[in-house]
Amino acid sequence: MAKQQQRSDWLPLRTVSQLTGLTPDLIRAWERRYQAVQPQRGPRGARVYSLEDVRRLRLLARAVEAGRAIGDVARLSPGELERLVGGEKGSPTATATRNSAGEPAADRRLREEFWAAVRSFDSARLERALSECLAIWPLDDLACGVLAAWIDEVGEAWSRGEVSVAQEHFVSAALRNFLGQLLRTRQVPGGQPQALLATPAGERHEFGLLLAGLLFADRSIPVVYLGTDVPDENLLAAARALPSRILALSVVDSTNRPHAAAVIRKLVRSSSDKEIWLGGRDARAVAAQVHNPAARLRCFECLEDLRQELRQSRLFVATV
Repeated sequence: MAKQQQRSDWLPLRTVSQLTGLTPDLIRAWERRYQAVQPQRGPRGARVYSLEDVRRLRLLARAVEAGRAIGDVARLSPGELERLVGGEKGSPTATATRNSAGEPAADRRLREEFWAAVRSFDSARLERALSECLAIWPLDDLACGVLAAWIDEVGEAWSRGEVSVAQEHFVSAALRNFLGQLLRTRQVPGGQPQALLATPAGERHEFGLLLAGLLFADRSIPVVYLGTDVPDENLLAAARALPSRILALSVVDSTNRPHAAAVIRKLVRSSSDKEIWLGGRDARAVAAQVHNPAARLRCFECLEDLRQELRQSRLFVATV
């Protein structure tokens, strides 16, 4: 009988992401869509993983890198996965490029180029790496996989003291400009706005909102992008004035939770014809404070969930 793993040995999602090379969004997508692993819940409800889960995810990543579709290998036993990846280790089809089946977030060379540019404050090198990513990956894969992973890595490196404040500001500014330009150039000209994207007052984290905007743009859904820290009266007025079907809001800062919930309650009352989509780390906690079971309020735990909803949703009028 296998020895039960001690509670102290359970690993959080970010650690598992680092150990496997898979982005948190991709791990969660593999869980939901394919039941690739079955994490437990920690004391605060967050996902935690066993060492066996890490080993399994590594094997699945290698199988997908070798050209296998995740849907074909997700239910294989550990022994079957070992035999599969062992037999394909030298396969000429092995590649670090993403495809529609969902491979690891970015190839090693481009990640190294990205980090070399960050450490040396090399704007031209960083721009080249980002442009090459855009040429290689479809826009939705770029948003959900590559860029989401790099943004997470920068935040983790900064929290460990491996990236200086100046380097973090440098890369944040570059990524913000890159994502903003992508969003502007991918907008549907003359299309009727069908989604309004913003963060409530007090919320200043923008990357999740920008990446969500790219997913809308990838589906040719016209959006109005208001950005971060939008004053209450402006957000309410824009929601009332625009014919958008969706109010997509990002909420990350738990200290701002009471205010964010209060603003959303106002939006629910004044925009009853619209759906409110919440994303970001604090989305579920904010939704729980809205206390309106009749509200057309939905939460998205990750960008992959949003991507799947946009692929399947019938809310939007065709624009192309």
